[in-house]
Order: sequence, then C-alpha cells, then structure tokens
Amino acid sequence: MLRPRVGPAAGAVAVLVALISAGAGLAEKITGCDGIVVDVDARSGQWRLWSPRRVAWEGGAPIYRRDGAWRRLELASMANHDGVDALGGYSELGLQWAEADDASRGATTTIRAYHDSPAVLFDLLLHGELNGTAVEGAHGGGDGGAAEFVEQPLDIGVATVFPEFRVEADARARRGWLTWTGNQACPKGRRHCTPMGEWGLDHIPGGVAGGLPLVVFGGADLGHEAVVISPAATFMATSSHHASDARGGRLQVGATGSIEALPAGFTTSTAMVFGTGVNGAAAAWGRALRRLHGTEHPHAGDVAARKLSYWTDNGAYYYYNTVGGTSYEETVALLRGYFARASLPVATLQLDSWWYYKEGDTNGVTDWVARPDVFADGVRGAQQRVGLPLTLHNRYFDPGNAYEEQYDFANSFYAVPRDPAFFRDLFANATRDGWGLAVYEQDWLHNTVLGVRQLRTEAALARTWLMHMDAGARAAGIRLQFCMSYPRFFLQSLEISSLTQIRVSDDYGFTPLGTFSQWSIGDTSMLAAALDLSPFKDVFLTGTHEPGDHYHIHTEVAPEFQAAVAALSRGPVAFGDRIGWENATIIRATCTSDGTLLQPSAPATTLDGIFLARGLGADTPGAVQGLITAAPTILANSHRFTSVLAAEVYETTTLAPADVGAEGGRAPLFAFRHRLVDGFPALARFDAAHPIVLAPGGRTDYRLFHVAPQLLPSNYVLLGELSKLVPFSPTRISG
Repeated sequence: MLRPRVGPAAGAVAVLVALISAGAGLAEKITGCDGIVVDVDARSGQWRLWSPRRVAWEGGAPIYRRDGAWRRLELASMANHDGVDALGGYSELGLQWAEADDASRGATTTIRAYHDSPAVLFDLLLHGELNGTAVEGAHGGGDGGAAEFVEQPLDIGVATVFPEFRVEADARARRGWLTWTGNQACPKGRRHCTPMGEWGLDHIPGGVAGGLPLVVFGGADLGHEAVVISPAATFMATSSHHASDARGGRLQVGATGSIEALPAGFTTSTAMVFGTGVNGAAAAWGRALRRLHGTEHPHAGDVAARKLSYWTDNGAYYYYNTVGGTSYEETVALLRGYFARASLPVATLQLDSWWYYKEGDTNGVTDWVARPDVFADGVRGAQQRVGLPLTLHNRYFDPGNAYEEQYDFANSFYAVPRDPAFFRDLFANATRDGWGLAVYEQDWLHNTVLGVRQLRTEAALARTWLMHMDAGARAAGIRLQFCMSYPRFFLQSLEISSLTQIRVSDDYGFTPLGTFSQWSIGDTSMLAAALDLSPFKDVFLTGTHEPGDHYHIHTEVAPEFQAAVAALSRGPVAFGDRIGWENATIIRATCTSDGTLLQPSAPATTLDGIFLARGLGADTPGAVQGLITAAPTILANSHRFTSVLAAEVYETTTLAPADVGAEGGRAPLFAFRHRLVDGFPALARFDAAHPIVLAPGGRTDYRLFHVAPQLLPSNYVLLGELSKLVPFSPTRISG
C-alpha cells in the first residue's frame, strides 16, 4: 500500500525548496512531464492544472465530515519539494490545513507532478481520527443483522473531498467521458459495458458500484488528449460523486460516503494520467500505477489462462447437470475419457458452485468441502479421476458457517473472514489434501459488498479481506480469479500479486438466445489489460444446439464468434459443451495440440473511434460505429500484426490503419478476412486509400480481419496458421 505523504514520500530523496505562509498573496507552481503545470494560490489553496494540450483543470480546498457535519478547512502553510519515488523524479506542493473552527484539527494535501511520466497525484492525509463521517442517507445499512442486504448502494457522496474537479462544458473544446460501473464492471443488459457522456452535460455515475476510473477525452481539436482519473491507493475505500448543477457541477473524489469513521493517518491518493486516445491513456495509466506499486502478476505458469479449459459454470452444459443417470463423480470421469478419445487437449477443469455445502436464507457457503453425495471421495478423489489441475469456485459465506468458532468473521446478511489465518488455512488444507487446486475463483464479490454491512461502513475491512486472501494464495502457490467485481476490485489488483484473471462480462448462461451482448468485452478488457490482468469472457458452447440441459435449453447462434472473442481476449478459453456435441474444429482453432492457447500480445479492446462516437457524437471526425475491437501481436520485437473483430455493425463502416492501431510502421500493410471454413484468403492492400469496408450486419455476420505487414526487404507477407483464430501468435512464432 502507498504510504501517506507528508512532504516527501517515504524512502524518497527530497529537497525542501520553499515554505510559504498562507495569506502572503503568492502563487506557487510546479512543472511536470510534457508541459503539465500546476499552480496553487497561497491564500486560498485553489489549484489549477494545465494539461499537455493546455486544457485547464481546477479545484479547491479540501473538506471532510466530522460528527455528522461538513468541516471547512483553511490553509495554514505550503511547502514545495523535489524528490524521487518509484515512478521517478517529481515536484510536489504540500499544503497544511486546519479546521476553521478548531485549529487543532486538520489535514495535509499534496499535489505531485512527475518529471518523466505524464502523471499527477493528489493526496489527502487526515491528522486526527474522524467520527460521524457517513453522509446523511448513506446506505450503510440498518443494524447489521440477518435482514441487512442492500440491493444497490446509493451514490450519495463522499466523506472527504480532495481533489474536487470543476465540471464545465466548453464549446470550443468538447470532451467526452467514460467510466466503469456495476457487476463485472460490465452490467447485464448493456450493449456497451461503459456508461459514457459529454463532459459538463451528462451526469457521471459514482459511489460504491463504480465511477472510477474515469476517462475524459477530446477529439482531433485537442489532439485526442485523454486523461484517466482514479484512486492511486486506498482503492476499496475511495469513491467519486458528481455534484451536478446548471453549469456542470463538481466531481468529488474521497473516502466512500458510507464509511462511519476514519482513523488518524487515513489517506486517499488520486491519480491523473494523460495520454493520447482512450486506449493510449488507459495503457499509460496502468503502467504508471503498476510501477508505483511494483505490481507483478505471476502469469508464467498460469495454466488456466494460458491453456485450454473446460468449465461447468452458468451456461455450461454440466452446470447443476450431470451425464444422464450418473453422479458428478462419474461425469468427471466420463469427461476425462471423452477428452482423450476426441483429441481435445483440455488442460484444466473448473468445478462451479454445485460441489460444496450451501445452506440457510443466504444460500451462502457453510463448509467449503465436497458434499459426499457429489464426490464420495472428496475433491481429491474427483481430481484423481479427471487428472487435471482444477479451478475451484467459491461464493460468499453464510454467517452460520462451519468456521465461525475458530476464526473471526464480520457477520451481516453474509459474512467475510477478518482473521488473517483463515485463507492461509483454507488453501493450505486444499493443497495438503491433494485437491489439485490451481486457481481459486472468488465469485459473487459485488454481492458480498452488498450483503456485508461492515465492508461499506469500515474504512479498512474490504482491503484487509482481499489482502488476507492474497497472502493465503501466495503461501499455497495458487492463482486467484475474481468474478462479479465492482471496478474497485480491478483497482485493488495492484496490491494483489496472486490475482491473474478477472471476469469482464456477465454470465454466458443468461443469454441462451443472445438477448444481450455478453461477448462485448472490449471496454472492460481495456481496464483489465491496463492492470495486467487476463480478461475472462466466461464459458461458451461450440455446438449450435445441445438438447437435454434441464437448466437452460441453450442455442448458440455464433459459436465461432464466441471462440474468436475468447481467443482474442488473451485470457482463459473455456468451452462447456455436452459430451459429443462440441465442434472440435472451433475448439482446436484456439490452441496448439497440447492445449497451449494461441493468443495475441495484448487483449482485444474497443476502438478509440467508437468512444468518440458514443461520447461526442457520430459526426465527430474519426468516429466509428459498431462493436469493433482490435488486438496487436508483436513478432520478433518489431513486426506488428493486428486482429480486428467486428459485429453488430448496422451501417457501412470503413476502417483505416489509424482506426485499428496498425499505423506507424514503414512496411506496407495487407489485410485479409479470416474464416475457418475457407481456403486461402484474399489478400488486399490496407492503407487510408484502401480501407477495410464493413457492410451492415449483426452478431451472426461477424467479421474477423487480420492485418499483416510486408516483411521487408522481402516481398513476403506472413499469413500464419489459417486453421487458427489467431494465426500469428507469439506463442507459436518467436522470430
């Protein structure tokens, strides 16, 4: 966790440059990378930031809640520091504040601009403990008893405010915004995952469920400048709130408004990271925060994200369903035999929520061990029958669980362990008993926040719960996958080294007839990729119709498309067909003969042009319509290939190299449409004068194009393995 900054950061090399007493009538200025400038008025503490493109951002003094009321702070002094931290050299302004009515209480704020990174950090440090901080009407809950469950936490505000951004429309330099919110950071029912609007005109969602990170971006008139605003620490206890007014209002960032007390030393840290285009800014933001935290996720050896998987979750044929007339124990054995006979190189198996004990009004976990009616010989016996590493599902705990007497839990409608030993022992027992546990899938995360009052009212519990989970996973040598996450769980991954995978869309099982675009993961994959997480689309069926499933009668109208989305995600590829009803050609198109996934160098993400169209209008220069993603593949450190996947394009659309991120090299580019059933594809020159033209079509008329450079100085163009959905993967081609 980043430590509170009072002047220089801990471990930083810093030089005190100036100390200015408030009221001196002066302004102090610091300069950062790419022309970023911040100046602060020494009398009021009002600040103004000029972006690389000279867009002005403004904010004011911090405020906080204490004893049920807002407390105004007055500036006492300001100091200027230069120093170095994990992100590099910086200049910083540190401001000391005291309450207007009680000078013994107050806070420190710092604004830090980096010399070699287009990043600025805004920190707030509380000098003393604050009680009665919850915003009036905050949905923290009732008495915390069994009846307490919040259907949706209200966006009622924050308990501290710093920074605060003035939100105003500017007709001379229009800007759009996008953010992530809700379950999986991609709520069910949306064609696009991200809420979007125009800065200064449209309300920005906030609160526990989302609103941060927030991307604010311009069009060609601003050089496509974009900035990402997000917490840089204290991720699980920081929220945003858009206080709207006739002129646009104020975007406030601070401690979540449902928190009831804040300890002395509590800190929030907010980052602004600039870049070009939405994708470029997101990538720059992710690099900066990962560097700041020293984040390294152990992707090497993550078999579930790098090799072919078979899943039994919602939407899979064997979700709460077995081979006719058999038990789950027999079904697992039959799956192993069938994979071998059909030459399907499955490398991992997932067991969903049907195998462990769930009871009570909550249907929560009471004991995370196999029920004997499911696996008579336990998980160990099942794993020996299937012979594969396992991904094991878990959900929220019931307050009456079997661990209550031994470990300390926070009990509400659901329960979470407070005890640091809990996850250490849970995972140690599983590995000691030979379960073959490779990945622990923690599901129902946002429901847990809604069902455990203390996760919303205590400042530290949510982070502590997840950090204990990480410590237990690291000790056991396993990976974590998060599922049903709010955006703040994505952000918390910066401190959770064992987390390698995260779900980026709602359950496949909710879309038996394609009623919403569950596969539309380009927006959320951009967030996951920035944080170095493998995005997981969820299970899918490769057969078009698989009768006999009592849970769903599932018809998949575009199985090859589902496989392409999974393959281009650079995350797990997991099929869940009924034995004998799969399409082996589609499955094999995602991997090598040993199950190693053929993936691009980075996940497919939504085109910047689509964000321009949604945020600023379809007539904006560079705007693109449809659901279109692009994924880069870099071979031999220099040759850039691009895969473009398009669906639900309802009007004729043209794509040039700049639209799909393929421009910039000196080699001529060529494009071809890829279909597994076709023979040799037609190769066409690809440049601004010869764009890809997409005719109108729906999801079943998806288009997959690949862009390849001419391999100078030769006249050759590498088409790769045309029987694979990613024909030129660095997994296969290294030089």
